[in-house]
Amino acid sequence: MKLIKGIIDKLTNPDVSYEERTMVMLALLGDGAMIIALIFDIIGGENAVETGTLIAMIFGVSLCTWLSVHFRKVMAGLVILALTLVFIILPVIFFFGGGARGGGVFWIIFSYMFIGMSLHGKLRVLMMIYLTGLSVFEYAIWLYRPEWINIYEHSDEMFAMDALVSAVLVGLCTFTMLMYQKYIFRTENERSLKEKERAEELNRSQNRFFSSMSHEIRTPINSILGLNELILRDENISMEIRKDAMNIQGSGRMLLTLVNDILDLSKIRAGRMDIVPV
Repeated sequence: MKLIKGIIDKLTNPDVSYEERTMVMLALLGDGAMIIALIFDIIGGENAVETGTLIAMIFGVSLCTWLSVHFRKVMAGLVILALTLVFIILPVIFFFGGGARGGGVFWIIFSYMFIGMSLHGKLRVLMMIYLTGLSVFEYAIWLYRPEWINIYEHSDEMFAMDALVSAVLVGLCTFTMLMYQKYIFRTENERSLKEKERAEELNRSQNRFFSSMSHEIRTPINSILGLNELILRDENISMEIRKDAMNIQGSGRMLLTLVNDILDLSKIRAGRMDIVPV
């Protein structure tokens, strides 16, 4: 139960990175599909190499995903999974699973989806190019060197079952992954809208605060300037006091100008500035 809750939290927690959630979902879908394919391979008596590869990959994908998430090396784990899928799984399925008559063609489609959703930048482009070249090479072998492909151990019933199972599994994986991507985009969009509303409300509150504080600060400044003006009007004060009062008057007027500018700016940002043509 703790493991299931942890997986669900990884998939639904918006604070978890997109790459990490994508990796966990792809690993779940890939492992699930390989387990089902393994069951049908055992029932249908598939080649031992293909069956052994599936068993190894089921444990390998789980271990790679856990290590990548645990040590925060998600992109490295995705690259390893993509390389393993293209360099090991696809050739094994194609050459030992009956070539174009087996289910390999559907797993090529799955590989395109996996690479497109998990990798980024130049590596994604390079892997796409290699996958395309590998597909062309495999089908060229199927056409010109069919003896290199294990097709003689497969009956028509085995080909039909293998193709059907692969088509259904890849279709379900693709459907589930697209629905999950839609879920991520929807939740992230809702989250961004809420954050935008919070930021706008915070901005409005800040402007109201500055507007109010500007009024509160300007009142005592005017009082200080008014009292200082009375001192300057007194003819009996000494030159030293008059000099200090003049400094107070200059500094006070400068401070009042700054406060008025802040007040005007806060009014503009709050949308309460009245433009009067003069």
